[in-house]
Amino acid sequence: MPTNLAMAAATETLGNTFSLGGGIPIEAAAVAALVAQLPHSTTLTAVLLKGGNSLGVEGCKALAEGIENSTSIRDLKLIHNDVCPEGCKALADSFVLNTSLREIDLSRNFIGVDGCKALAESLKHGCTITTMNLSWNDLRDEGIKFLAKGLEFNATLTMLDLSNTGFEAEGCKAIAEALKTNTGLQIMYLNCNKAGNEGTKALADSLKINTTLNDLDLHSNCIGDEGCVELAESLKSTKSLRRLKIHGNEIQSDGAKALAKLVVSSNSIRALRTDFSGGNEFDEALLEKRLEDTRRDLAISMFLSNAVYVGGKELSDEIKEIIVSFVRAG
Repeated sequence: MPTNLAMAAATETLGNTFSLGGGIPIEAAAVAALVAQLPHSTTLTAVLLKGGNSLGVEGCKALAEGIENSTSIRDLKLIHNDVCPEGCKALADSFVLNTSLREIDLSRNFIGVDGCKALAESLKHGCTITTMNLSWNDLRDEGIKFLAKGLEFNATLTMLDLSNTGFEAEGCKAIAEALKTNTGLQIMYLNCNKAGNEGTKALADSLKINTTLNDLDLHSNCIGDEGCVELAESLKSTKSLRRLKIHGNEIQSDGAKALAKLVVSSNSIRALRTDFSGGNEFDEALLEKRLEDTRRDLAISMFLSNAVYVGGKELSDEIKEIIVSFVRAG
């Protein structure tokens, strides 16, 4: 498509978002023209290329130049846009210099190991990104190892999606090692990889130490009873993890029993997705836990709905919150 037509299609903005429809090719010159407004705009907060726009290396470099000088852009989505390692490096360099960017989505591209290495460097050197989606990139263990190094002491990134990135046990071990020192990540999607038992056991060890992760997706990761048992055991003592997805694995009776015990004993786990069924020990434990939580919630609700007095004076909200926390803790 000629540059002027690409620009015309792209400049259909919605509110503060610059959006280009899927399947519309865009030339580097068009990208440069479109992002030239970024250094001067205080209202444009999102750039969304919906896929199949053939951004390529030169397009990435032109876009990176605009991002580098922008003070307003917060959300960058370049889904399925031929972002290769060289283009990813240009973007990653711009992320370090930009102070407004918060969310990036580079899913379904070709950033590879070198692109992953560049992103890791941006995480090490103070980029402000809080949400990063790298799913459906062929990163494998080598790329994940580089990224994990960038995560070790990063406290800004709160959500990371590494689903369908082709890593196996060694990559998972690298992530686990990073979680021991990382103090920012709260949500992590590791689903549809091959962590296996060895990778899962490494994660189990790291979760005994990590205090910030509260949502972990491990579904479809070739995890068997051995890894599941160790993970469940480690989660009994964690106080941060709230949600775990572990369906689509190779977990049998021993793993199901370990998860059943976790459900009963944990005061932190609030959502656990598995694919066990049939009135077994796990289902019974889950029902027992739900009944217990319902009783606690009912007691708290009744407590808060009535004025509580001690010595003729109503308890302060602060004191009520303390009492509620004790009730929740059992």
